[in-house]
Amino acid sequence: DFVLAQRTKRDEIVDISQPPTTTHEFPAYDYPLIVNYNEEQYCDRPIEDRAFYGLVGRIIRERNDVERIKVATRYAEANCLTVAQVMKIGSMIETERNRFIFLKTVFGNVYDVMHYGYCDQLFRSNEYHEKFSLFLSGGGGTTNTNPQPPPCGTTPAQFEEIKQHIAAQTFNSTRLSVGKQVIRAKGCFTAHQIAELVLLFAFEEGRLDIAKYAYDFCVDPGNYFLVNNSFTFDSSVKELDRYIAGRQ
Repeated sequence: DFVLAQRTKRDEIVDISQPPTTTHEFPAYDYPLIVNYNEEQYCDRPIEDRAFYGLVGRIIRERNDVERIKVATRYAEANCLTVAQVMKIGSMIETERNRFIFLKTVFGNVYDVMHYGYCDQLFRSNEYHEKFSLFLSGGGGTTNTNPQPPPCGTTPAQFEEIKQHIAAQTFNSTRLSVGKQVIRAKGCFTAHQIAELVLLFAFEEGRLDIAKYAYDFCVDPGNYFLVNNSFTFDSSVKELDRYIAGRQ
């Protein structure tokens, strides 16, 4: 009986050592999509979901941030990641300081690099919001050797402040002039963000005006069709199409 009991224990240990098949849950961030993405790219083809979740499983098994960053960085150097995948890995890193280090390290191995501003959602403190914004503007340095400059962009936190500032204007004419001023000053918005800005205007004429004005400040003009959903009338969509055709 004693011998059989020991054999049973050994069998149980073998079963326990098998890798779990659980799926890691990520925060409900606003993850950018790469569908129809045709802007600047720092690598050729992002890894597929199956390979990515295999990487996630390896990262989960590491005990601390340092080891997790090492695993993710080595993998990124030999492969290509999307911004959404970078954000998911970043969410698995505990401290904001280490998240910031990770974002700077893998920057040169990102496919949809013009979406990198979305990574701002990984931070809660103003200190690291500002540090990440400085990095995106080219003033924060980078640990990779990629000679290309960081992309311009408006982080989600900055975009919320911009929307609140424009919406606070009482009159539509004032809102329109302030909106153009902010767009010109910041200079970089995604088509998705511009579509949200257009919705801040009550009248169709103002929506069309701001949509035309913002086109020259869009970092992904190939996705500008998203702005069409912000209009009430088909005539506005056709007018915007004619305007864009004349700008190309």
